Amino acid sequence: MLISSIGPCLGLADLFVAKFHQRIADHFQHAVYKEHMIGTHSSLHVLLRTADGYLRDHPLANQAKIDLRRAARWRGSPITENQRMMMMSRLRAHLVTMPVAVGLEEREKVALEGVWLGRGWKELVEIDSLTKGEAADVLTR
Repeated sequence: MLISSIGPCLGLADLFVAKFHQRIADHFQHAVYKEHMIGTHSSLHVLLRTADGYLRDHPLANQAKIDLRRAARWRGSPITENQRMMMMSRLRAHLVTMPVAVGLEEREKVALEGVWLGRGWKELVEIDSLTKGEAADVLTR
C-alpha cells in the first residue's frame, strides 16, 4: 500500500492518496503491477482508517498482507528452527548453557537472560520455550 500527499504539488490544501499495487506478472526481470485506488482524503487519519478497512476486506489485498500486530496469531507459535539458529549465532555472547536432566540422561539446554524478553534481569529462559513473536522481538532489537 502506498500513501502519498499530492495536494501541495497541485496548489491545493493537503490531499492524501492511498493506493494498493497488486503484482500480476514478472517479465524479463521487471514486475508488472496493477494499481487499485483505495481513496483520497484531506485527513490522513480518515484515509488510514479507510485503507485499513480496504486491506482487511478486499480479497486481493488480504492475500498480500502480513500481520505485524503484537496480538497476531503467528506470534504464539513455537520458535522455528531458523529463528533458533539465528539466535544461536547472533546472541552467542549472551547465551547460557544449563545442564538439564532428562530421564537418566543429562543434556545441555541453551538459555537467554530474561532482560532480553522483558522479564527479570537474572531469570534464564530456554530458547526452545520461546514463541515466534518473542524470538522476532529479540532478533529485531
